[in-house]
Amino acid sequence: MADTTPIYAFSIPTVGGDTDLWGGFLNANWNLLEDILSGTGQLNGVDMINAVIHAVTADIDTATILAGSIQADASSSFSAPLILTGAPSEGVQALTTASPAVNPASGGPICSWVPSNGNNTPAITLTEGQYVTLHILAGTGTYVWAGVTWLNGAPAIVPSTVNVVEFFMINGTIFGAYVGAV
Repeated sequence: MADTTPIYAFSIPTVGGDTDLWGGFLNANWNLLEDILSGTGQLNGVDMINAVIHAVTADIDTATILAGSIQADASSSFSAPLILTGAPSEGVQALTTASPAVNPASGGPICSWVPSNGNNTPAITLTEGQYVTLHILAGTGTYVWAGVTWLNGAPAIVPSTVNVVEFFMINGTIFGAYVGAV
């Protein structure tokens, strides 16, 4: 009786013992391989070294390759540096309330915010290693930055211009840095 391979269960006929069964085993193996290569079966344990991937959609671990780009979810990790070529881009969020949720997971690490002319209390939500750039567009209100440790002090937002503030989380602390006004 034929053995099978441990991962894909390909048939391994017994030499001299599976007379007249080899054709059936071979056909079954080709069908399994066809499923794996066509995407209806699961590809398991492939190490790609110096590979160029041409795919419309291919699921690789927790990353997705879409027509030459890579999108990774929050649980993705890479064992080697991720080198990007071309023009990478990230989402830009438009924030309009006096108390916006500033969170890169909600639409990208760049936020454009039109604050109110009253009290503004943005809620900065980051996880370890995340960052967000906040473009504050022409507002004359006051600002409360709860839970932020400021590098060089909290920003003095310049009214009637664009102000840029960077936030990032390291060791469980959200840091803020005022870049300046344009």
